[in-house]
Amino acid sequence: MITRRLQELGTTFGAVTKLLEENPIGIVLLTHSGKVVFANRAVREKAELADSFLLRQDRMEALRKSDDALLQRLIKGASGQSDVSEPVRGGPMRLPRKAGLRDYAVMVAPLSVASEVTERRGAVACVLITNPEAWELMVGES
Repeated sequence: MITRRLQELGTTFGAVTKLLEENPIGIVLLTHSGKVVFANRAVREKAELADSFLLRQDRMEALRKSDDALLQRLIKGASGQSDVSEPVRGGPMRLPRKAGLRDYAVMVAPLSVASEVTERRGAVACVLITNPEAWELMVGES
């Protein structure tokens, strides 16, 4: 019984991991301190272009100072690190691109309430990054 349940959990974990990794929407999972614990292929590819944001030293950073200030504020809020005077819990923003292409649409949000252990060690917030051009190609809009 335990072996079967572990096999089922392993299969489910593999499927979820594949879904996250292969999703065309960029997905970043963050710890309570804002450290990146997972970035899917779409995010890694966008970060390598260095036209809007980078993944550096387990952190996500926008290239432009003002954009990075907002991104870090949203990340702090979504991961439960914002000041009481500024009760932000994440939110949307746009990340301009150097290449002159349309801005990335970004949503920073907390994940569901987790246990104290998960909050210290695991993901508590996420960043979703959409490329408008790629999205339009997928859904057939012009």
